[in-house]
Amino acid sequence: MGGQLSFTVGGAPVSGPSLTLLPGNSIVVNVREEFQHTQTEPAPQSFTNFGKVSAPGPNNRRPNYLQVTLLPDEAFSLSFQASLRPPTGPDDESLVIENVLPGRYRVIVNTSIGYASSITSGSTDLLHQPLIVGSGASVPPLEVTVRDDGAEIDGTIDSPNVAVNRSGGNNPYAQQLGFVCLAPMDRMDDRCKITWANNDGAFTFQQLAPGSYRALRSQPATT
Repeated sequence: MGGQLSFTVGGAPVSGPSLTLLPGNSIVVNVREEFQHTQTEPAPQSFTNFGKVSAPGPNNRRPNYLQVTLLPDEAFSLSFQASLRPPTGPDDESLVIENVLPGRYRVIVNTSIGYASSITSGSTDLLHQPLIVGSGASVPPLEVTVRDDGAEIDGTIDSPNVAVNRSGGNNPYAQQLGFVCLAPMDRMDDRCKITWANNDGAFTFQQLAPGSYRALRSQPATT
């Protein structure tokens, strides 16, 4: 539960105001799968509140390959990070985020298959706008669409270390070429997509959502 109260200090004791605590909201999440390819069992991952990741099933089945998280998007508020609650039993297929306090949130969807092509709540496009949770007001369900037709990008790091690495298969002087990250520039979820380069400088990104990205590269320090 949570509540907030504004009061003024003006050189005298403050008395009289009372603070009312209200329960947080429960927000339902609906997932629509628009997969273009036959899916196989992905590698297990450790998403919060989930165990072994399973391959997708019908749209009415709990998709355990993805996680939905609300991240506070303001400096001072009641809001705190909230994620999907775990199943209440073996037959629980519902996706619900419980105890969401009033505030402004970024909606983050982590998926081991494809990418989130659409996230909405009512008429709000949550890929590009925050989720606003009001005090005591119900929140329309989060509608998440997942697709697996994302873009693939191949690239090569141009570095003097590449020539050293190519001089032998098990070259003891092989140098790490670091990683490349693509930072989304037009989405609320602006976390970098990261991939490591091979010894020959090649790298690949898969299942990138449509949008604009800034490319950055980092190389480990050498001694």
